[in-house]
Amino acid sequence: MYKMSTENPLWIVFRFFISLWIMIALPLGLLTGFLFQIFILIFLSPCLALNESFRFRILGIAFRTGCALWACWLNPFWRLQVVKKAPEGYKPSNTILMCNHLSGADAFFLTAAIWPWETKYIYKSDLRKVPFLGWGLVFTGDIPVYFTKEKGGWATVPGSTAKMMQRCGEILSSGMPLAVFPEGTRSKTGRLQPFKNGMFKVAIDNKSEILPIALCDSNYCWPTGSNLMRPGSIKVMIGTPVSSEGKTVEGLRDEVRLQMIQLLKLSPTYDEVAMAPLTEMAATRGENPY
Repeated sequence: MYKMSTENPLWIVFRFFISLWIMIALPLGLLTGFLFQIFILIFLSPCLALNESFRFRILGIAFRTGCALWACWLNPFWRLQVVKKAPEGYKPSNTILMCNHLSGADAFFLTAAIWPWETKYIYKSDLRKVPFLGWGLVFTGDIPVYFTKEKGGWATVPGSTAKMMQRCGEILSSGMPLAVFPEGTRSKTGRLQPFKNGMFKVAIDNKSEILPIALCDSNYCWPTGSNLMRPGSIKVMIGTPVSSEGKTVEGLRDEVRLQMIQLLKLSPTYDEVAMAPLTEMAATRGENPY
């Protein structure tokens, strides 16, 4: 798939400079997105105050446009390739976009791949402490989940899960899509992990459809557990919507996962052996229950 060896000292130096550029570019994206939000708040504040749904939608688009601009569109080292596009004319509404999770930049890649669709994300509340990112997330209306230090940092604050699920339902009923990573954590091996049940229940409870999306090679560009990045092409495959009506949580989960497996096989870099789906979670780093 990629021929250059990471053992070559010159290649490691090259990766260092790539990583340095990206580590500057990603915060610039957050800053740009936040400044877009401030500009909109200044000039459209009367309209935004009257309509919460419109406010969250336009401020979300502004923030994610800035993020995608620096992470993908102006990034000379990461190329985003949409191998399979969404069905012609399709626009998500009461929809949950489900994507596999491989790297720390997956939200940036997903945002760029589906732009200008605006979706809301579930995020760890600790991210609110990050300059520009935290401030931007407050304006977007994305959904925080509150964790404690128990269970490797993945135990939730009592009562917060029910509130989070309720907020998911409110967003979906307003016609705003959600974007989630149903594995609950990044795959250390790059192989598709089993899915958590939580968001499938949300889909059924809200009669929401699910749009499967598959990412490939983002873990090559930004390996889990490493600060050294690589140049490369991230492949994105967008599937067809799956209705949740009349289905069990397990049946819906398995149908979506099967479609995601088929989408991964559309990537020109898919390896049947190395990327075979897992039947159990990979050796643990802690698991997000969602």
